[in-house]
Amino acid sequence: ELIAETPVAAEVAELVARSRAAQQQIENATQEEVDRWIRGMVYAVCKPGMDEQIARETVEETQLGNYEGKFKKISIKTRATLYDIIDDKSVGVIEEIPERNIVKIAKPVGVIGALSPSTNPEATPVIKAISAVKGRNSIIICPHPRAKFVNARICNLMREALVKMGA
Repeated sequence: ELIAETPVAAEVAELVARSRAAQQQIENATQEEVDRWIRGMVYAVCKPGMDEQIARETVEETQLGNYEGKFKKISIKTRATLYDIIDDKSVGVIEEIPERNIVKIAKPVGVIGALSPSTNPEATPVIKAISAVKGRNSIIICPHPRAKFVNARICNLMREALVKMGA
C-alpha cells in the first residue's frame, strides 16, 4: 500500500491544511501583535496554579522526572525563553548593511513540524510554539505517545489564548 493512500497520510494532510490556513491568518501581523501573542501563550501555561497543574499532570502521565523539575521547566524555562526572544525583531526589515547594499527582511516560512519528547513535554511545545509564532508561522506539535494528553492540554491553552487575543 502506498503511504500517501493511508488514513494516517490523510490525517496529516488535514492537519497541514488547517495549519496553513492558520498561518495565513497571521502572516501579515505586526511586530507588536506577535510579541503580545507570545506573551499571552506563555502566560496561559505559566500563570499561577496552571504551571503547578501541568507539572503534576506531566509526571503522572509520563512517569518520568519529578514535580519540582517539571515545575521549574514550565514556570521558569518557558519564561526565560520568552525574555530571550521578546526584544528580537522578527517582522519586516530586521537588518540593513548599507555598505554592502544588503537589507534582511523577515518573512514567515509557513507550517513548522515539531516533535515533543516524553522527557520534556511541558516546556518543549511552548518554546517551539512561541518561536514559530514570533516568526508568524504556524506549528504542528507531534507529541510522544507517553505525553500526548499533557501536550494536548498545553497546545489547547496556547491556542485559546491566541483566539482571545484575536489571532
